[in-house]
Amino acid sequence: MGKKINMEFTNPFKKKKHKPKYTVALYEFIQTEHPVLIIKEKTGVEYLDQCGGIACSQNSYEGFIVSFHDIGEDFSDCQLGCADICPQFPSTQLSAAKEIDKAIKAYFSDFEPNLRFEFDFERVDELMENWWPVKLTGECGGRMLKDHPAIYTRQNNCD
Repeated sequence: MGKKINMEFTNPFKKKKHKPKYTVALYEFIQTEHPVLIIKEKTGVEYLDQCGGIACSQNSYEGFIVSFHDIGEDFSDCQLGCADICPQFPSTQLSAAKEIDKAIKAYFSDFEPNLRFEFDFERVDELMENWWPVKLTGECGGRMLKDHPAIYTRQNNCD
C-alpha cells in the first residue's frame, strides 16, 4: 500500500474568513455606566457586551472602542421594550429604532462635535436594548470617517 494523497483542491485566491483573535467582555472591563462606541475595524479584538435587557444576550462586535458621552441621560431604551427589542419582534424593534433615532438627533442638535453618529436603519435588525447600530461621520484618531459602521453601547443594561 502506498501513501494516501490528498486530492482536494483549495483555491489559493479565496479569501479566508476573518475571525477575531481576542474577546474583551465590556461588562467586566468597564465598571461604570460610561458609554462607548465600538468602531468597526479588523483589529483581531471583538468586544462583547450584555444587552437585550432580561434576555441577557451576549453581542459582540470587532473593532476598537472610543469613550463617548451619554447621549441619553434622560433616555432609556429599556422603557421601549427591553427584551422585546430584538429581531424576533421586528415591529417593536423598528418602533424603538425610531425613538432612539430621535434621541440621537436631539443630542446632536445643540452643537457640532468632531465625531457624530446617526442611527443606522440599514442595520436595524442588529438593534437590541443597550446595543445600537450607528453610522459615524467625522474625525477619529486622525482619520476621516463617513457613514462608518459602529455600535453604541452603555453599561446600564436594565436586567
